[in-house]
Amino acid sequence: MVIAIVALIGNSILIWTQLRKSHARSRVEFLILNLACVNLVIALVVIPIDISWLLTVTWYYGDFACKLFMWLKLVVFTIVPFLLVCLSFDRFLAICFPLVMIDAYETIQFLVLACYIVVFVLTSPQLYFYNALQIPGKTTHQCVTFAHLTLEQAQHWTLFIAIFQFLIPFITMTTFYCIIMIVLTLKIVKSKERRNNHKSIRKTRAPKWDTKMPYQDTTCVTMNTTTTTLNSSRLQPTTSSYT
Repeated sequence: MVIAIVALIGNSILIWTQLRKSHARSRVEFLILNLACVNLVIALVVIPIDISWLLTVTWYYGDFACKLFMWLKLVVFTIVPFLLVCLSFDRFLAICFPLVMIDAYETIQFLVLACYIVVFVLTSPQLYFYNALQIPGKTTHQCVTFAHLTLEQAQHWTLFIAIFQFLIPFITMTTFYCIIMIVLTLKIVKSKERRNNHKSIRKTRAPKWDTKMPYQDTTCVTMNTTTTTLNSSRLQPTTSSYT
């Protein structure tokens, strides 16, 4: 119950913050808002009913509520991984195809809508499979599937849900993030190679200073010594001036 309260408060604050924004939301904010709405449904509906069912070990809410609850529970726990797939696909486009991101907001919206439709359709048999029935030999009612499915059929349905709910999103997200890591690694390697090339070009173009004195400096020194010699010779008295 503590998890439900924390999820309720946290997701409510997140939704309220996102809805208060006056500017247009980014793609990531749009996906986070959808995730927060789904998590809010889990905190408000799924967890409290599940807790009451586990504590009382009896289904008190009738046949229609049994069908609706089991279908809604399957939907919300399936749509969360698919929204994470949309988030990984958005990061894949942003890093691997940055020029395509001009119209990416509409693409992400369409992808999220397609995820909702696919999940709603493929989980719809859950509405038929479950019924609120009295357990043989007991007075309690339970939300069960044995009225429409045999044990083997129930196992096949559970296997299908596990593949659709966990395996497909896991493989898809892993593929996207592996491609992102490869692309980022190649970009880092290329940037290092460019830096090394620039450094080598600068070294080849740099002037080589000679340790010898340049020609102009030696000329200046020669001219200065010649001028000093002339000045000193003028200052010395000649013998003809005394005779």
